[in-house]
Amino acid sequence: MKSDIKYRIYLMIFFGMFGIILSSCNDINNNSDNNFIKENIYASFSITDTNSIEKSKFIQGEDFILKFQVKNESGKDLHYTYTYPIIVFAILNNDTVVASSTDYTAYIHPIETSIVHNNGKFFDEWKGPNTLGRIFENQKIILDVGFYRAKVYHGVFFDEYSVPPVNDIEFEIIN
Repeated sequence: MKSDIKYRIYLMIFFGMFGIILSSCNDINNNSDNNFIKENIYASFSITDTNSIEKSKFIQGEDFILKFQVKNESGKDLHYTYTYPIIVFAILNNDTVVASSTDYTAYIHPIETSIVHNNGKFFDEWKGPNTLGRIFENQKIILDVGFYRAKVYHGVFFDEYSVPPVNDIEFEIIN
């Protein structure tokens, strides 16, 4: 009989703690301030020709611009921490990287902080498929005719919020 009472007390404590945990998680998820922030940080990724016209087909040997942008419309200044390179653009053929914005380049890697002010933007772009390092080393590449995928990797980490993911961009090199 005594162990039955202990068992009931343990169950009451367990379910009481479980209820407290669930209700606190619910409060975090329903915090309207957090939802407001998350819904008002925008990320975009695009590919254009050198005249800033969005395209999905490029003539073999033609340069193009990959651009990644984060826009803050949260109502707050957002602080972030980063190291170099902040943004890395990559061009893939199937699952193989054939060029990237870091080819033949070197970076120092200090950890730094910065701010994207409310209604402000953070962006980076790369004139691909070559880097200055690749050109200086006489290793310039010309993409073969075919289908490619552009991808962006970023190191923008706001103190409290995530940057929304962006989709890869498929494009074609033609004669």
